[in-house]
Amino acid sequence: MKVDLETIVFQEKEEQEATVFLSIKINADEVDYKNMEDMSDDIPFVSNLVMNGVFFWDDDFTEEQIHELLKQTAPTLLLSYARPIFGNLISNARLPNMQIPFINMNDNKVKFMNYDE
Repeated sequence: MKVDLETIVFQEKEEQEATVFLSIKINADEVDYKNMEDMSDDIPFVSNLVMNGVFFWDDDFTEEQIHELLKQTAPTLLLSYARPIFGNLISNARLPNMQIPFINMNDNKVKFMNYDE
């Protein structure tokens, strides 16, 4: 199972909050969508899920801590909510038991944006 993550963080500089979106694509790059009938048995499904959350902090955090929160901690938390969703989808589709593997969030692609972009 090939899992790709991408995180987009929307943050106003003066505000102490950010909205974090985590895109989780499973087997998405492995499939020719124009030719789905040729899909291999090695790829029993393709999925794309986007989770988001709003994160707040107070004045006690440094810029470095906030960056770490938004880059690694927030996506890790969102991924923990996505795992049972995928588990339920796989179970309801009567596919063999599969789970999203543990992922090193240091490799997660993160894009920081302002709300007005």
